[in-house]
Amino acid sequence: MLNATIKWMSSDNRNERWMEFKENHQLLTCCRSTDMGSQCGAGVSLTAIFVCAWPSGVPPVNCSPVSNRLKQKWALVTGASSGFGAETARQLADLGANLLLGARREDRLAQVAAECQERGAASAHIQRLDVSDTVSVNSFAEWAKATAGRVNVLINNAGGAHGVDRVEDGHDADWEAMFQSNALGILRVSRAMLPLMKPYSGGIIINVGSIAGRVAYEGGSAYCASKAAEHSITKTLRLELNGTGLRVGTIDPGMAETEFSMVRLKGDKQKADAVYAGVEPLTAGDVAEAIVWAANRPPHVCIDEILMMCTAQAAPYKVHRTEA
Repeated sequence: MLNATIKWMSSDNRNERWMEFKENHQLLTCCRSTDMGSQCGAGVSLTAIFVCAWPSGVPPVNCSPVSNRLKQKWALVTGASSGFGAETARQLADLGANLLLGARREDRLAQVAAECQERGAASAHIQRLDVSDTVSVNSFAEWAKATAGRVNVLINNAGGAHGVDRVEDGHDADWEAMFQSNALGILRVSRAMLPLMKPYSGGIIINVGSIAGRVAYEGGSAYCASKAAEHSITKTLRLELNGTGLRVGTIDPGMAETEFSMVRLKGDKQKADAVYAGVEPLTAGDVAEAIVWAANRPPHVCIDEILMMCTAQAAPYKVHRTEA
């Protein structure tokens, strides 16, 4: 937790208010426009906008107002029940977006949606989604059309890794699961959602990739290959949608502590914990922050790709660990 000083400025730039908050680092980057106009003495017709934040006790810094281009926009997030997807949904909620959330675990999805409503989402809607099933994806698209009529932001996040076997010991079920979610799932969802995006210039598709799509490593053959496919799909969409006003990019994280390793290692907590031993890895919040930042760029700016790793990781096979 971090004590922070927040500066709010009325939208007519005539009044300001300084506020003390105790909140985590997301507050520093994801404050949204709120009904702070009356607090700043701006009157009922004006709102207040977040200007900047810094640790309490530190002299103020000069910074420009943060533009919120996502308020009231329709953002669709796949794999939104946990990890990067859930945290991305929460941070989009902080900016007042309308949310269309899909995942297989509906109970978890409902919890995330409730959190998003509390955090200020304009609305939060949920529907079961299995990106490996074409019928499920098409049904989800029909639901999205009926619910929102459009999609401004598509976050293709659903995916994962299964197993760390060498090729000679690999299992068809693991290989197929990774290609279905990490590659074919992106193709299915993008195909289904593009009719809801192309009529509205300025939208963006952000696919969640991995350092594994750029650098191969032992025990990662199918996972690396499926994430390399994600990278190629992203580049292809970028070319195919050039001239439509739609933007396409990929966010490629390295080591990040979510449920990822537990799933990959078949629920073996000891092995999963060992992955992050002696390292401060990326968090879901770190990655979501990059996703939301990219989505919040102005329509003429496309963030084609972001490769991000924790400071201790220089490559998938090069990680500096400290002893406890």
